[in-house]
Amino acid sequence: MELTALIDRLVQQEALVRRPESRFAGEQELAFRHALLAEGAYAMLTEEDRTLGHRLAGAWLEERGESAPVVLAEHFERGGEPVRAADLYRRAADQAVRLGTMEAAIVYAHRGLACAPSDELRLALLDVLWEAHLWSREHAHPQVTRDAEQMMSLATPGSGLWMRGALLKLFALLGARQPEAFTATLHAVRAVEPLPDAAAAVADTLYMGVAYLLFQGQLRVAEPFLRWLEDIVEPVAESAPRARGFRDMARSFYAMYADEDPWSGVEWAEAALEGFERGSSQVDVAHARTLVAAGLWFLGARARGAQILRDTPPCTDEDVWLAVANRSMFLGEILIDQGAIEEGRLIAEGIIEAGRARRVAPYEGMGRRLLSYALFHRGDLEAAEREALTALGMPSTTPGERAVLKRTLAAVRLAQGRVAEALADAEEAMAGYEALRMFFAKGSLARLIHAEALMAAADQQRALAAIAEARACLLANAAKIGDPELRRSFLEDVRENARTLELARAWLGEA
Repeated sequence: MELTALIDRLVQQEALVRRPESRFAGEQELAFRHALLAEGAYAMLTEEDRTLGHRLAGAWLEERGESAPVVLAEHFERGGEPVRAADLYRRAADQAVRLGTMEAAIVYAHRGLACAPSDELRLALLDVLWEAHLWSREHAHPQVTRDAEQMMSLATPGSGLWMRGALLKLFALLGARQPEAFTATLHAVRAVEPLPDAAAAVADTLYMGVAYLLFQGQLRVAEPFLRWLEDIVEPVAESAPRARGFRDMARSFYAMYADEDPWSGVEWAEAALEGFERGSSQVDVAHARTLVAAGLWFLGARARGAQILRDTPPCTDEDVWLAVANRSMFLGEILIDQGAIEEGRLIAEGIIEAGRARRVAPYEGMGRRLLSYALFHRGDLEAAEREALTALGMPSTTPGERAVLKRTLAAVRLAQGRVAEALADAEEAMAGYEALRMFFAKGSLARLIHAEALMAAADQQRALAAIAEARACLLANAAKIGDPELRRSFLEDVRENARTLELARAWLGEA
């Protein structure tokens, strides 16, 4: 009996069903009517027939443009073609990283490694795994150390891939709270000279390390990494614009987040952008433009910052999650400050939904932090408090994010008249910032809320001292700004800065 006739008979017997639409143009799509029938038919195949069937299915799907590499990988793995499967698992892991689904990326990469690929393909899988491990924040797991050490053993010492493995091992030791091993490993890694053609790759790796550590509030650890990056790039700065760009991005992050110096941050970000535009990826350019826009927002030039973000061309792969997340987060905050609260709220809800769909807790946490900010400015204090508390309760919340959220809760509860709770939140936020030695570019807001909470609690002496310190820090930061118009907008157009100066005049009796 011909195949078509056999299929028709199985459809008539209701073993198979024809689907009204097919995933592939010009092809009829069939399915088993019940899952039990599919399982039974599969169990009846011999081992050899199963292997052949998977190999043929994989080849057929690949020929017709199957877009899900993990589907192909599973067929070729079961079809006895581990090399093809390993490369497809690499593609699946890379796709998962770009979507921000780090847990899936780690699973796919390890499945690829289990296919016993060549050293070259093994390194490519470990490279994708490196990025997934970096952003998963689960560095204390022993598997992270094993993956890092395998990467270092396969890569050439001094190469970009070797440096990635070394950085991951350092983060694993940091996560496992092994300071002595961390220090010893750091000294050993620093003793290895980068290869002549690896400057950009090594700079990229160290820049990501500095940025990650600053986001985590690990200033003391970030500082030696920044100095290391500067030492590596300095000799090749003129001939390697991309390496120079990564160095300048790291300097920009440090200036804004650690030094409360958005003016220098913008200058370094613009220098990085110039280097990237001479020969780098759209993702690098998007990161640099986002940092320029963030700095302008901190300086009070909200309209310019928002326009830069709106004008930033989409990445080649718009699902590069980190580039998209940072751009969306800053755009939402700027819009809320401009009074476009509803638009900012919608951006926040989009980030939350994307985080849930991709099971990326840090992404969801960013969205909840932004949503709390939007709801507070809309006057919906109860909802703002709820979102801030939800974000605080997420395991992915970093010490720096905790300080920001406590600052937000203090503002919400102060507006509700819950003075004792507001003061406790404000003091916890200030203690958190001071422990980290970082205010994440919004130190003036934290200091202002603390002073207002003290005054509301009738602790006048401490309130006056707090507002005096807030004004002194604000004026010191303003003195760093080289552009007179941006200095003016920093003092007058940033809401918390103008409010700080206003209260200082009122409370301290000074003009």
